[in-house]
Amino acid sequence: MLDLRNSKPLFSIGVTTYDRVELLLETLSSITAQDFSDFEVIVGNDNPDRVLNAETLGIDDARITFVNHPVNMGELDNMNFLLEASRGRYFTWLADDDLYAPNLLSAVYEVLRKNDYPDCVFTSFSDFRESLAPEAQVLTSEQFRSLSGPDFLRSYLNDELKAIGVMGFFDTTYLKQLGGLEDVSEDGFGFYCEYMILVRSALLQRIPYIDAPLVYYRVHPGAWGITNSNLEQYDRAGENLIKRSAQILLLPGLKGDFSLNLRQLLKRVLGQYVNVARRTETFHFHNLLAYFIHARKYISVFRGTGYYMGGLIALIRAEVWLLSVLCKQKFLAVAPNSLIKLAYSSRSALHRSKLSNSTPTQNPV
Repeated sequence: MLDLRNSKPLFSIGVTTYDRVELLLETLSSITAQDFSDFEVIVGNDNPDRVLNAETLGIDDARITFVNHPVNMGELDNMNFLLEASRGRYFTWLADDDLYAPNLLSAVYEVLRKNDYPDCVFTSFSDFRESLAPEAQVLTSEQFRSLSGPDFLRSYLNDELKAIGVMGFFDTTYLKQLGGLEDVSEDGFGFYCEYMILVRSALLQRIPYIDAPLVYYRVHPGAWGITNSNLEQYDRAGENLIKRSAQILLLPGLKGDFSLNLRQLLKRVLGQYVNVARRTETFHFHNLLAYFIHARKYISVFRGTGYYMGGLIALIRAEVWLLSVLCKQKFLAVAPNSLIKLAYSSRSALHRSKLSNSTPTQNPV
């Protein structure tokens, strides 16, 4: 039963869990170790065959509430349940295998306070592979930025900043008005919902961003993103993501970045599909070409809008990029070290030559 205390915390943290108790304890420990204490944690246990509570886990912290679902809700419904159950002014999600730096909440609070409490704040993140406690980050003023919604989306898609959509800190009212996370993959798994919420953030006026890895995304063999091999799901979610993003990418304030944003979004969709497909022994070059032709349906939403040709060019450029990445990987896997060193040396020399030729000549005074 949820704790119905009268005082509302500033932050609500919704933690999803299923079957990783040891990692969950590390996750909760990274939250309770925060140097900012005004928060609540709601743990949504989606494993009906196991009951979690503070006593059995050895936790003595009234800010943590456990909800044991009587039936498996699925990832997306569990996440949206946690949002609806929250009481805080700001809400964020955290998986049971990810971690916080000790000063994450205090840093976000300072950004919120100094920016008149905007609709959301994002931070950078770091992949985390070691069983070590995250350390507090020393932050400088240069790491705090404020971007317009369109600038944020362009910078994110162009890999100029890092963010995980569901790990942003959102005004709870704003998030509930959106209806929570969208079922992009149409199967309850919440696949690509983190991309969709980032695309929708382009509609916001201002987005403060902390360019420091205050969130730790744990990479381990049991992670869902590594074990999932459902190509149909990747295909369906990718098509839906592009189609739902189209209505946003074509809005007046974003049309100028249409080609770039669409190309970068397609690179993510194509890249993830092919990366999973390559795990199977039956995936060969002809399968890649067949998928490239199949991917034309991703941009069918632009037919009749005057943007179809631009969408097709964006798709082709994304495919050329992916093909070049695969060729490079193949080259590095089979070429002798001497040839690899020669290739890198030639590229460095060419780059230096371009820089030298592009240096403007100064006119004499």
